[in-house]
Amino acid sequence: MKKKYSDLLNLVQIVNFVLPKDGNTEWTKAQKKLSKIGERLKPYIDEFNDKRGDILLDNALEIDGKLQFKPDGSYEYNKEGVKKRDKSMNELINSEFDYTPIQIINPEGLDEYAFKTYRDWE
Repeated sequence: MKKKYSDLLNLVQIVNFVLPKDGNTEWTKAQKKLSKIGERLKPYIDEFNDKRGDILLDNALEIDGKLQFKPDGSYEYNKEGVKKRDKSMNELINSEFDYTPIQIINPEGLDEYAFKTYRDWE
């Protein structure tokens, strides 16, 4: 099955939004199910992040063969590098990847979060 990285990022955002924050240990069954869905998405997220990292590095500013960094440690870019980086990132986000559907045996409780997006991933 093919999916777009933009859909993956949207799903991850939804999953992260409904999971408990700040050390809260009281999880509902639905939140635990969403956490497991998130774990199964991790290989696809890692693949996206690797490609993203390559794009950032490939378009970073080099002077005399040395990468240039901002004070915060992020890469420095010139105007041309920014254009290339942004174009490549847009292409990556809209590109497709091979996806193995997640089998959700009992989706009970997931609808309480109006979380129907996961059904496109089953």
